[in-house]
Amino acid sequence: MKDSQGIWREKREDIEGIISGYFNHFFQTTNPDEQEIDMVLDQIEPRVPIEANQMLSLPFTADEFGSVIPSRGLRQGDPVFPYLFICCAEVLISMINKAVEEGELRGIKIAPTAPTISNLCFADDTLLFSLGHCPSATWQSLIKARPYLLKGLRRRIGNGKDTSPWADPWLVDEGSFKMFTRRPIESAWPDRVADIIDKSIGAWDVPIIEEIFWPIDRGRILSIPVGSREASDRWVWHYSGSGKFTVRSCYHNIISGQTLTSGSNPECKGSSSGEVDRNWNVLWHLPIPPKIRVFLWRACLEILPTQAELTRRRISQSAVCNICGYESETSLHVFMVCNGMERVWKNSPFELNGSKHFGSTWEWIKYLQMVLPKNTFLLALVVTWAAWHQRNKIVHGDNGLTGEDLVSWCRNFIVDFQRETQLTIIPRRPSHIAVWNPPPEEEVKVNFDASFPMGKLRLLLSLHGWSKLEGECIWWSVTEYPGRPRSVDGEAHAALHALTKAQGKRWSKIKLEGDCLQSIMALKGGELTESSFGAYIEDYCSIAKTFVSCQFSFVKRSGNILAHHLASMSVSSCTEGDVLPAFLALFN
Repeated sequence: MKDSQGIWREKREDIEGIISGYFNHFFQTTNPDEQEIDMVLDQIEPRVPIEANQMLSLPFTADEFGSVIPSRGLRQGDPVFPYLFICCAEVLISMINKAVEEGELRGIKIAPTAPTISNLCFADDTLLFSLGHCPSATWQSLIKARPYLLKGLRRRIGNGKDTSPWADPWLVDEGSFKMFTRRPIESAWPDRVADIIDKSIGAWDVPIIEEIFWPIDRGRILSIPVGSREASDRWVWHYSGSGKFTVRSCYHNIISGQTLTSGSNPECKGSSSGEVDRNWNVLWHLPIPPKIRVFLWRACLEILPTQAELTRRRISQSAVCNICGYESETSLHVFMVCNGMERVWKNSPFELNGSKHFGSTWEWIKYLQMVLPKNTFLLALVVTWAAWHQRNKIVHGDNGLTGEDLVSWCRNFIVDFQRETQLTIIPRRPSHIAVWNPPPEEEVKVNFDASFPMGKLRLLLSLHGWSKLEGECIWWSVTEYPGRPRSVDGEAHAALHALTKAQGKRWSKIKLEGDCLQSIMALKGGELTESSFGAYIEDYCSIAKTFVSCQFSFVKRSGNILAHHLASMSVSSCTEGDVLPAFLALFN
């Protein structure tokens, strides 16, 4: 082989050097010569005949393609697995895009000018986004209830590290859960609620609060209990005592909001959607059996299973009355016309004018109340209830009462009911006076209480420990905290204060006793709660584990008199000792 200078080379190493140098120069150049490329290709001996090459260029037929059936299966981690995943993902994305183009799926937009998103694919997950054309009643209810859910959610403060004082709803106020104070422009501090908590005492930093926030917000902040450093902030539902969402509380919150915004009379609150103009007390306070009051309420809402109502709900095919066969069977038709009821109202003792027409059962009842005496009005309501039951008997093949027999039966029914419900005056027993009892041996009993000094934003927590071995009070303490929380929150704080002091005194067996039933029941349950004092419960659960025995009990105020008087003391910040003050020794 000749080298680049035209000299003939026969040695093997020389030939290898010529070939290596040529290809290095060929593949390193940025603009190879086409003639040189053709020269290289011409020197390559073809291994595939021209006929075979032409056959390979033809497209595959259905018979040649076939299907691949793996015999051992394909598992995650197999070298072929990523390729299979990519193929499936490409097919899925193509099907989604086709569905979007044909209008079967509708993506979502996070803003009016943002692009529509129908899917997001990740390495191990795929998210689909679509708005349905005809969402179910459940989804429609969730979407409609979402604004009311947001209005009732707020943050319960634990350590305050996860809550913004400016952006998050965290204040306990029926009007607004957010601040009225404007955030300072010149400074980003305080950025967290934890910034306005005094870490040394675990209470609100009053000087900072008075410096930064408006007067309208200061009292709202100081009314909120503060948890320990370990207690986390939580989302809670404001309109339930437990802090947990309930459909009932949300429903009543919606109805009360509609009543307030509609400007209607507060005495005329409704108990059903859109019925805020009806004074339901007309029914609920009537001296008749509860089942009749409930029946009349259902009748006023037009939800009795009459033929007209069943037809409206597409349950029945015809609204014609099954008894008379002439008119559409509505509630008023059953009460006023059908089965001889028209004669009942025209005769004694009612003597009503049958020519008057009514638009609803509610109008009918209001008319009866207006034109009839009280006792006759009650009889008319019982007759209305009995007319429906007689209608049901006839529809199911039994014989029902009509005319004078029906009115006579209703009179006897009212007399029997009034005789059975005559109030019997029972002499009131004197209330039980609770007595404080000492604890068993080797156990320390800790009584606690909280008080709120008149006209001051502070909370006084008191406790006293008593041991049967010592035969007297072995420790007492009164501590002042800034703020003015609710009574139950203050009592819960007092319980935590007593538990912490007992831990510091290294009492192994204790029994905590207080006069707030709600906080004691929460302590006995030992479950985390989303209530206002739920942050204290978290601390109870962790501290109580350090004792050999830790029990909680409830006692009335008369059995907790010493702790109550201690909480009423006038202190500067903290007063404690092992000997009771002289003026309190009488209560020991």
